Amino acid sequence: MREAIRVLNFEAPLPILPPKMPVPTYLYPPVGMLIVDGTNPAHFPRADPFIPW
Repeated sequence: MREAIRVLNFEAPLPILPPKMPVPTYLYPPVGMLIVDGTNPAHFPRADPFIPW
């Protein structure tokens, strides 16, 4: 954060950024952990527009 402030105050040069940013990797849970049953209300979409993620 300090470095950003220094750049904004013209006290430091802009950083040299890579031409390409790395692609994020998402890890999914094992298939055995994806258990959906009909008794848990969390497994069904809500009627209101609330999105917890």
